[in-house]
Amino acid sequence: MMLLPGLAWLLLVSLLPPSFMTPCVNVNITGCLGCGSCTISCSAFGLTEFPSISVEDAALVELLDLSLNGLTIITAVDLQHFTQLEELKVINNDITYIEDGSFSNNQELSMISLESNPLHCDCGLRWLWEFLETLPMDSNGRCESPPQLAGSLISHLNLSQLTCECPTECGGNSSCNTLLGLCECDSGYRGYNCSQVCLPETFGSNCSETCTCEAGSSCHHITGDCTCPPGYLGTNCSHDCSKAPECALLGREACSLDSPENTCGACRTVPVGNRTDEWGNDSCVTVSVSNILPLASTASCCKVSGTDSEVLLSHQNLLHLPLCLILLLTAVPIPVKAF
Repeated sequence: MMLLPGLAWLLLVSLLPPSFMTPCVNVNITGCLGCGSCTISCSAFGLTEFPSISVEDAALVELLDLSLNGLTIITAVDLQHFTQLEELKVINNDITYIEDGSFSNNQELSMISLESNPLHCDCGLRWLWEFLETLPMDSNGRCESPPQLAGSLISHLNLSQLTCECPTECGGNSSCNTLLGLCECDSGYRGYNCSQVCLPETFGSNCSETCTCEAGSSCHHITGDCTCPPGYLGTNCSHDCSKAPECALLGREACSLDSPENTCGACRTVPVGNRTDEWGNDSCVTVSVSNILPLASTASCCKVSGTDSEVLLSHQNLLHLPLCLILLLTAVPIPVKAF
């Protein structure tokens, strides 16, 4: 039933005078009919792919009829040299898919006949829907699948109906993008089914952000936060404390962002009962005595710093000076001098 238009056309052509069969100048496709109006017909020739034609010859063709064949797809390269093509007929083929950009070089194209092709209408044909909207005449292309669109004219669909289902393998780190038919990965994940974390030194949405971590540290695949190796500090692990001395033995706070790299911090403050006697050269400690004199308006302290020859004592309240001296003399067996 659907073959009658093509057969009737062939019958009509067979009855035309020989002058009508005059090929286009320099156009020669073996087995196809060339007409004076630069029309090439390869209708009903059992073709399963587009016929081979030189670039020069393709540029002369205005109407290309490939109806009643076995074409299953139109690719982006099939028509790239048909720069003067005005009409394309692919009626009664087995075309299920037309590749994005197939008509990008056919600026003169104003009519496409797609009748009787089993088109699969999903997100892959969204571009075709938009292209057909620019043509003055309907292509009469109908969907055969998916089931909910079977029998519908492409031109009568809403663009939102051309969607794709995502693979069932989409994991818990993704959501389905029906416009593309792909798993859309959550921030920090990648891969076909989004099961892999970002590669080292990358993080974030589509793993497009670059980590700024230093000292060979790694960053979190979602947030980009750096995990610093021992001895390195800061948001990007750039502060080096890896070569700092044993600050606790010197009565000082550990190397930190508040101190120069690889140096100890300020004097440590310890309760009297927890005072350490392991003070070495160039050491200091601030001893809190607020628990000894709870009525003091300002907590007093004793600060010890020194060398092998002396210890310097500072205080906040002269009333507490005797206590500071006692604490220091019992802990440090070297001369003491008020400061």
